[in-house]
Amino acid sequence: VRAVQDVLAEGLRTNQSLDGVLSAVVGRVCTLAGADGACVALVDEEGRLVVRTAQGVPAMRATIGRHSAPSVGAITHVLRDLVEMPVEAVELRVGSELAGVLAVAGDTVADFGAKAVMQAVASQLALALANRRARVAEHERAAAATALDVARERERTTAEGFRRAIRAQEA
Repeated sequence: VRAVQDVLAEGLRTNQSLDGVLSAVVGRVCTLAGADGACVALVDEEGRLVVRTAQGVPAMRATIGRHSAPSVGAITHVLRDLVEMPVEAVELRVGSELAGVLAVAGDTVADFGAKAVMQAVASQLALALANRRARVAEHERAAAATALDVARERERTTAEGFRRAIRAQEA
């Protein structure tokens, strides 16, 4: 779990792409949980779960881009049909909102140790997603503030131009 924390911290520090960070985390989860494959699905703009990254068995990697209803049960059902082996999944929650699902596949994924690893990794991953969302929102607010400042300056300059034109006409 510490290795996953390090991957997440490094991704945040270096401003690495979300898919790059997720891929690194999924690789660690496969090893830590003793899984044959693992994936992360995130909720998209349309409210669907979409598999963003997957590693391990070819059938698991083939799930990238697949989507399902936004629930653990729905994505687990899709994955079980595709990989044809036991699948365990945990929610990634940001506050009360479902942000995604971490899933692993293999014969040992139902073990208590594998489930504990998944829960620990899921909590760290959800925290990283919340941090990323906060940074994106901060950048959007800064961009909006900059656009507002530009609009205000443009308005002030236009008003000053009108005042000068009126003074010139009066003179």
